[in-house]
Amino acid sequence: MNDRTLFQRVREAVDISEVARFWGLEPDRNGWCRCPFHGENTPSFHLYQQRYRCFGCDARGDAIDLVAGLLEVDPLEAVKEINRAFRLGIDLDAPADPVALNRGEEEREKKRRFQTWRENALLVLGRRFRAVWLRIKAGRALATPGCISDDYAAALREIEPIGYYLDILTFEDEETIRSAVGVVDEAVARITEEEKS
Repeated sequence: MNDRTLFQRVREAVDISEVARFWGLEPDRNGWCRCPFHGENTPSFHLYQQRYRCFGCDARGDAIDLVAGLLEVDPLEAVKEINRAFRLGIDLDAPADPVALNRGEEEREKKRRFQTWRENALLVLGRRFRAVWLRIKAGRALATPGCISDDYAAALREIEPIGYYLDILTFEDEETIRSAVGVVDEAVARITEEEKS
């Protein structure tokens, strides 16, 4: 098996967060932790979409690069270590299975689409949240005891679900986010349509 195919199979078989944890890193639920390649007090090392990047020392790569850097070995030795550590059972001398390779590519594309959807939803909802918050602040300034404007009341009703969706997209795990896709899509579509008119 050529190195490129072997590397691809290993990358598809493991999650970079699990690899990082196995070798002693402690990423939070959003993928941030302290960089193992330079001393720091504030986490600047980010795991995302099967890659990592340190915003302090600019180290970057995938799971294989991470293990190679942590163990100070070449990439092929890192592949062997991951194969052993995660009991992947990849025969390093066997020919590649094109069906498995395609399946891995489909999974990566599915994750990319999900991440793009999530980022777009966060952008639209965040923009609307800020606009509604400004309406609330303005309405509060104009409100008199016992009398509030219809716009102020509408803004108060609107901000709670938007904040709830933003919390889900920001703080929950992927499974929980996926369970909310329908209602988030409805909210994003409604907001996008209102912004156009």
